Amino acid sequence: MNDKPIRDLTELLLYRVRQRPAMYLGNQVNESGIWTLQTYIFGFEMCHQMEKSVKVERYLDQFTGWLYARKGAQQGPLRLGPIIDECNGDATKAFQRFFEYLEIFDREVPFVGEERVTD
Repeated sequence: MNDKPIRDLTELLLYRVRQRPAMYLGNQVNESGIWTLQTYIFGFEMCHQMEKSVKVERYLDQFTGWLYARKGAQQGPLRLGPIIDECNGDATKAFQRFFEYLEIFDREVPFVGEERVTD
């Protein structure tokens, strides 16, 4: 297991979930891909809201706006809508594309904060 501390949900997704998706998202991830990922992110955020530590995930919240702007799409009800549209609804392809976009976002948008999450 990797002992490097995880900065936030973005790093957890990039450096843990991406390498071992079934471990974090369950065996059905291969069939449901992006939909399982979207549910995982939503559940993670709900946990933080219940714990009153919502500020921890403001960085990932920026990803949604960044993604819609990058794709030139009008903000819609689905956080990952532009990726789903780009991949013509192919959940597995969209799942992989999500990580590609998240990696670009993490390089382009500086993270500000000292919060850490544990996995």
